[in-house]
Amino acid sequence: LLYNFLRFLHETLNSFTTEIRCVLPYWLRYYPKGGFSIDPHVKELFVELRNLGITSCVETGTFRGNMTLLLTKIFPNLFVYSIELNDEYFKEATWRTKRDKNVNLIKSSSPIGIKKLIEAEKLGNLPLFFLDAHWYDYCPTKDELLEISKLDKAIVVIHDFEVVGRPEMYRPSMFPEGIGFKFLRSFLKGNYNYLSPKYNAPVAYGVIFKGFGEDWDKIINIPIIEKLYFEGKL
Repeated sequence: LLYNFLRFLHETLNSFTTEIRCVLPYWLRYYPKGGFSIDPHVKELFVELRNLGITSCVETGTFRGNMTLLLTKIFPNLFVYSIELNDEYFKEATWRTKRDKNVNLIKSSSPIGIKKLIEAEKLGNLPLFFLDAHWYDYCPTKDELLEISKLDKAIVVIHDFEVVGRPEMYRPSMFPEGIGFKFLRSFLKGNYNYLSPKYNAPVAYGVIFKGFGEDWDKIINIPIIEKLYFEGKL
């Protein structure tokens, strides 16, 4: 009964307009969570990546702030930058994260937002990027990655990524070209490694590592990665 009530509450809140949601009691900010928040293995992976010395987090495509809130819990001692272009989503995410002191919301196109963060030297030596801004006619993922490629070292998690051999997890209708390894290899050059899930993930994604070189052996020997991920080199 409690589960059904909470589900009903979440669906009801989700049907409200942004203006209504933003005047609701603040404790209701945790209505509904989706995406990676329902995949415990992603949380476990992020905790392991945290142990590598992550210095900041950057999310593109804030939407309503679901992933932003999850990142603030996993990385409570780091700055979490989240970039959103849509006025409505930016307003709602601002309300939902207003008491999270480590959140910095940026209203911008994602490649420009990333470029400015890098130029201002806000991200440290090992930023973690979560790319999920590919929802409109213009897919910014290539331009985001080209900006990130200017860094010596970075970890990039790409949402809705085409995992080879797992077509059931992929939703290619979001972007005409598709975001997968063929796409990445067309323009990323240099020292890049990757992970892709071999477990039955609810949503497809890929994890790209730039600049790890000899340190890559430390990554692939992490127990959760050995167990749940394919690894390779771009």
